[in-house]
Amino acid sequence: HADFSVSVVGRKLGNTALHEASRHAFALAVKALLDSGANVNAIDGNGQTALHLLANRNAFDGSDSSVYLTERILLEHGADPLIVDHFGRTAAHTNVSSALYVAAEFGEIDRVKKLVTEYPDSVNAPAGWEDTALHEAGRHGHREIVAYLMDHGANVNALDYHKTSPIMWAFKPERHVLWIENIDADNGYREDQSLAPGSVRTREIANILLQHGAHVETDNRSVSMALIFAIDAGDTTAMSMLLAHGVDPNRPRYDYQNDS
Repeated sequence: HADFSVSVVGRKLGNTALHEASRHAFALAVKALLDSGANVNAIDGNGQTALHLLANRNAFDGSDSSVYLTERILLEHGADPLIVDHFGRTAAHTNVSSALYVAAEFGEIDRVKKLVTEYPDSVNAPAGWEDTALHEAGRHGHREIVAYLMDHGANVNALDYHKTSPIMWAFKPERHVLWIENIDADNGYREDQSLAPGSVRTREIANILLQHGAHVETDNRSVSMALIFAIDAGDTTAMSMLLAHGVDPNRPRYDYQNDS
């Protein structure tokens, strides 16, 4: 029988198995193909890579976690978001906000810099739940990326789907991060023990945001919730920081998850 090749090309558009798995955001299949030697930057008849096809899907289904996981796996294996297809588009150009969002989420400072340099207008472009790259960098504790984005025009008071700005998420960090090496267990996630409410990292990020003008008026929902999160974490240093910047301690808690 003929040997199976992970790089076998389809006749119609020149798609490989990796193109097809990426088009459908089948993360486990993508990882299996790449681990078996599939060419992550192979191009089809339109000059598009697997990342192009995933970006096309992401433009319509950006809230799907499988899309983000698949994108992360491709990038982890060296996918180049700046390869130009026959239409003059890169995967980043197709959905640059998503590419920057993912890079910020996973702390890939070099990729963040490359994307911002190539597409400076992407700094404040929303992705997914209208989060910006700054929301994600702050949420996942990437201080260097937060500082870089602020120095390159990021809107410190950008609002996401829940009408919350990055300062709130700095005090309620996301501790569950993708664990590519163990993708088959626990859906590919693990807990980052070094990133917790009240940690030095969260305070440093919050301080950067406050220094760059994060709103602290009494009508700011994000900051009122940041104070609640600091209290929940028992972080008296963060509480003092917020109060010193004018947060109203009498403002009622805002339920960002049940906004009406």
